[in-house]
Amino acid sequence: MISQLVETSEEDSFLATARYIGDLLDEGQGRTALADTAGSQFTKESEALLAEGRYSELLTHFVGNFQLLFAKGQGKDIECCLNLLCHLLLRIDQDKVPAAAEGLAKGISAEVDSHAEIRLQALMQLHSLTPDTASRLQALLTALSYAQRAGLTSSVAITVKARLENWLKELAHRKVDERRLLLAAAELLRSTKKKGRPTHPRDAFRVTLRALNTFEGASSSEAAGVRDVAGLTLVDFARFQDIVQFDLADSPAVTQLKGDSQYGALYTLMGVLLAGDVQGLQSWLSSNAAQLESHSLSRDDLLTKARMCALLRLAHESSVITFSQVVEQLHVSEEEVEAWVVKAIGRGLLAARINQTTKQLTVTRAAHTQFQPSDWQTLRPKLALWQEHVKEIMSVVNSKQGVLGTVHG
Repeated sequence: MISQLVETSEEDSFLATARYIGDLLDEGQGRTALADTAGSQFTKESEALLAEGRYSELLTHFVGNFQLLFAKGQGKDIECCLNLLCHLLLRIDQDKVPAAAEGLAKGISAEVDSHAEIRLQALMQLHSLTPDTASRLQALLTALSYAQRAGLTSSVAITVKARLENWLKELAHRKVDERRLLLAAAELLRSTKKKGRPTHPRDAFRVTLRALNTFEGASSSEAAGVRDVAGLTLVDFARFQDIVQFDLADSPAVTQLKGDSQYGALYTLMGVLLAGDVQGLQSWLSSNAAQLESHSLSRDDLLTKARMCALLRLAHESSVITFSQVVEQLHVSEEEVEAWVVKAIGRGLLAARINQTTKQLTVTRAAHTQFQPSDWQTLRPKLALWQEHVKEIMSVVNSKQGVLGTVHG
């Protein structure tokens, strides 16, 4: 027996969905003229619930037969059923929506099977249709989790990157909800791979930093929940050569790792790198060979990063740096100084002029390894001055436009 859904009005579509599932219930069963079958009974009950406007119960009625729907239904018909049931949520009384949305999400995500892509698509649609913010967030979290279970992260990662900011705006700065979403998004991005290699490692790192930033002022018990996440973030910070800034060194999520049996060495490494302590790094390397191997960290890359941070620290201490200072802090020869400065300039970390005659560097800009409150104090007057310059430029432009308007008039 072949059954197919044909959509007309929404009411008729709900009835068609009921009849379709009813046909699946009766498939392969004997029929009699007198007795109701399981399928006909299901259809009658569905029609009664729809006629009485008991939409929450109707949705539960449908969800109770999802196992049958996914086992016997055809792909396009399953997709159509789930689409209609997501829209059915819009008819449910507001106070019943959270439970109804949760039940529907659980039913859709119950298994990873040949219809995994259809299930994931329905979860994303459920998220977009659910009217209340809390239920919408929960549907989204369920979708992200299901994508990982089903190995479909690559099809969702682009959407996550494109829409994360809008999703966060919907949460209206509710810190706990933002944290849940950011952690889930970071986990999905971190687990997205192509040919066994991560495809969004830096995106995952940046989103994780935002998540850990929500723990500012949090209790130790709250921070303990992200211990492993914070540990992975320290590994990423050490690994990525183009990332030298880390503003969460004093965050409860990170400071809890100090002295930790598993991540304590990484916490120490973070401090050494941020300080640009090349000698301290060499000492760390000599006693942490196991950490290098277990986290796939490169000795040479760590030394390069420490030297970059050392050069940036010198640049923030003075706008004029001598070659001898660079030699002393980076532990390099004088012949290597220019090469290290050029490398920093090439990576966009430094803007400076090299004077080979005086053996000095004149620094005009340097990246921060940490942005502290004191840095804001330094930046504030510069921003104010820049704002005044912009006002002056706009005044000149407006006056010129006025003169041109008069001439043309």
